[in-house]
Amino acid sequence: MKEFMNYKNSFRIIKCKNCNHYFIPKTAHKTLYCDNIFKSGLTCKEFADKVSSNRTYANDPICKKYRNKYKNDEISVSDFEKWIDGMKIRK
Repeated sequence: MKEFMNYKNSFRIIKCKNCNHYFIPKTAHKTLYCDNIFKSGLTCKEFADKVSSNRTYANDPICKKYRNKYKNDEISVSDFEKWIDGMKIRK
């Protein structure tokens, strides 16, 4: 324990926002989710990303419509890119 306390500033211990387990992030970037398998073979990071995407599309039907058109090859990559660029907030 004494060694741990001496080295506590050299690494961070984070509590995963998904599974509530503690982990040491691999990078210095802000990390909220661990790499442990959580559900259906997905890691906590992958699961959180999927849930976040689903929530975004549920709240924004236009975004969901354009994404589905792109995935089904109904619109081209350049058209999809133009639409995304057109959605950016300009100051």
